[in-house]
Amino acid sequence: MLMPMAHLRCGPIFICGGGEKMQKFTLRMPDWIHTALQQLAHNRKVSMNQACIDIIYDGLVDTAIDEVIVDGQPYRVVRCGEHYAAIWGYEFIDHIPAVDIVTPEVGVLWFNTKEAAVAEASAMTKEKLKWLNTPQSKEE
Repeated sequence: MLMPMAHLRCGPIFICGGGEKMQKFTLRMPDWIHTALQQLAHNRKVSMNQACIDIIYDGLVDTAIDEVIVDGQPYRVVRCGEHYAAIWGYEFIDHIPAVDIVTPEVGVLWFNTKEAAVAEASAMTKEKLKWLNTPQSKEE
C-alpha cells in the first residue's frame, strides 16, 4: 500500500493586499521534499510559500492560448487547440487551466465549439457565476 506523500488541511479565506481572495492550507510532506523545496526557494530567492505557489500554478495553468476570439468584454473567448474556453477575470493571460474553474471573480469554462463558448460567455452574469459555483449546480 502506498502512503500519501502529503496531507492538506484547508483554512479560512483571506483577502490579500490586491483584494484577491486567498485560502490558507497546511501541507505536510516528507522531510526530503521539504529540504528540496527549501533549496528551490533559496535558489530562486523567493519564500517557500511562493515556491509552492509557483509549482502549483505551473502544474495547473498549462494550456496555451492559440487565438483570442472575443476580447474587450468582461470575458474573453479563446481557442486552445481544437477546444474553446470562456474566461473571465484578469488572472490568465497566455496560458489557462485545462479544467473548468468557476468563481464570480475568475473562471474558465471549456466548450467543444466556438459558438457554444461565445453564447455562454455573453450570457454570463455575476448571479449566474455565483450559481455555477454552488454544490446544487454541480448535481444537475
